[in-house]
Amino acid sequence: MSRYSGENDIVFGVTSSGRSTEIIDVENIVGPFITTSPTRIQLMDDIKVMDWLQKIQEEEIERRQYEYASLTEIQGWSEVPRGTPLFNSLYVFENYPVKEEPSGNLEIGELEGVEQTHYPLGLAVVPGIQLSLKLMYDLVSLK
Repeated sequence: MSRYSGENDIVFGVTSSGRSTEIIDVENIVGPFITTSPTRIQLMDDIKVMDWLQKIQEEEIERRQYEYASLTEIQGWSEVPRGTPLFNSLYVFENYPVKEEPSGNLEIGELEGVEQTHYPLGLAVVPGIQLSLKLMYDLVSLK
């Protein structure tokens, strides 16, 4: 994103479960909590990569305390004028539990799915036996 925009200071949306461990019995609460929050990353030449990644991780942990807030609330707290998007790209790490072994005699084959986003650029990372990266983009918006 930095290379595409020419900026060293970038903001993108990060989608998370919204199920913070601070919420008592969160694993027993039914319903979606999913949330997308803006994340700001500043690229720096004068820092080691591992130190930079550690800093990003610490900021991400700090950001989680605000997962309850809507984008409207966050925009009100920011200096970004109303009507201006907080971000134009999205990152999702899909780490929800998936049962790997088959159960019973049911088999499903050749399953295809379509994912859409209203953001011009989206990246989904899916862990598993092999790490999968799904890049979604709008050619018209990215010209």
